[in-house]
Amino acid sequence: MSTENEKSQYRFINIFQEIATRRLKKKEAHIKRKFPWVVALKLSGSISDGYYFLLQFKDVTIASDYDIIAIVDKFPEEQEIKAFIEYLKKYEFEHSEIERLLVEHMDVKIYAKLAYYPGEGVRLPTVFERDTTTLRHIQGGIIIFGEEVFSKYSKLTEREIRRVFLRVRDREKIFNLYTDLGGLLREANALGLKEIETKIIDILRKFKNYHILSNKDTEELEQIRNKLVNEMKKTKATL
Repeated sequence: MSTENEKSQYRFINIFQEIATRRLKKKEAHIKRKFPWVVALKLSGSISDGYYFLLQFKDVTIASDYDIIAIVDKFPEEQEIKAFIEYLKKYEFEHSEIERLLVEHMDVKIYAKLAYYPGEGVRLPTVFERDTTTLRHIQGGIIIFGEEVFSKYSKLTEREIRRVFLRVRDREKIFNLYTDLGGLLREANALGLKEIETKIIDILRKFKNYHILSNKDTEELEQIRNKLVNEMKKTKATL
């Protein structure tokens, strides 16, 4: 599926990572020509690390974010950003269900490499901000172009690495809760407990956007899971 040049440049771990990367490589020349203020672009997040998850609970889909990181050398206007993101969403592979899933869950993060906002254009986060999201995505990943730019800003201190680790661990807890709820959903379905089944689907729909869940939300989801476990135990005991 890959060209010989791509095979020599990248070692793809799975088909999701390959398509996520190849579609960006196809867009590289156009981006450099049409959006010259984008000085660096890469695939980031779990897909760049070779991990992709897809959980389908009836009509509720929970999947890996398709994280794309762009570094820019100005604060572009809103219409410029909109046009750039729309181009990133444009399909490159006809009839590819994998690409459709990727684009559907695309999350484009744009960082300016300027330290100060001049008062014109959209005020973007900068590479100098050290919040957990920036730290997680500014390092690692599969670079499409601008390697020298990313290498300049991607060095993390031991304390920052620890912060990234804690965030990843929090995400692991959320995924475990999804898996537990999925198990309860199958049990409810097997036992014909439609009311509990509907309740679980509604819960998953409410909490499916894992990347915006706060610690409080996670604690609430954990409490809901525990209550459902007890409810199922009582129900099964009467059967």
